[in-house]
Amino acid sequence: MVFVIAFAVFSICCTCWITISQHLLAHWYWFWVPIVLLFVFFAVALFLFLLIAYLSTLHINVDEVKERPSPFGVFICQEFAAFVLYISGIRVITTGREKIPTDKRFLFVSNHRSNLDPIVVMDKLRDYNIAFISKISNLKIPAIGKMIHEWCFMSIDRENARNAIKTIQQATSYIKNDIVSIGIYPEGTRSKSQQMGEFHAGSFKIAQKAGCPLVIAAVRGTETVKYHFWSISKVYIDILEVVDGEKVKSMKSVELSDYTKEVIADFIRSKGEDPGM
Repeated sequence: MVFVIAFAVFSICCTCWITISQHLLAHWYWFWVPIVLLFVFFAVALFLFLLIAYLSTLHINVDEVKERPSPFGVFICQEFAAFVLYISGIRVITTGREKIPTDKRFLFVSNHRSNLDPIVVMDKLRDYNIAFISKISNLKIPAIGKMIHEWCFMSIDRENARNAIKTIQQATSYIKNDIVSIGIYPEGTRSKSQQMGEFHAGSFKIAQKAGCPLVIAAVRGTETVKYHFWSISKVYIDILEVVDGEKVKSMKSVELSDYTKEVIADFIRSKGEDPGM
């Protein structure tokens, strides 16, 4: 919302200055000119911001491991996420936030329906500093990939066991050293529907090795946003349960995976949807 307000103020100030200095309201049939100028200046502000953001990422090497998140990178990512949700007409309804630990890092786990899922979390759960493990291609997106890397986002190559282990170890280190909490989508890829895919149990080793709480969440509605673009769409993110660190360590990865999937599936069914299990 900071960007929206800043762009709006810039647009209004520039439009007022030109309108007054050029006497554009001297004739009633020029009433449309200030309206057009508002949109033009908003677009100019957005372009300048994107240009500056892009230039600021040219020095970033996504192959380097971040020791800690960049405050500037986190701020840009969070505000960009808020901007995307705002212009897309998405209204997010969040429940269960009070369950999330505030005194320790955790592993955040959710079902995955859309590319919007992490954007929703980045904005609406911004107080918890959650960096996601993502597919390799996301960190190669111009500017955006480098900026999320500044927030300690990591890529994982499930086809390369050695590299996948390195990612899990780095994520574990972030949690143990109180750097960031980690977010994962165990399905590995978005389902694009209400139905859930198979969970990859290996990702749960992060919580086991770190001995941290497991925050189980469910997301609903992001898979239908594309059909309502530029109109109001409701998206739900519900924090369902937090499994404490001791219980996490006592369970096997497969058990944690199956338990998490069942918790999410049961909740989705309770909302009248079909998780496909």
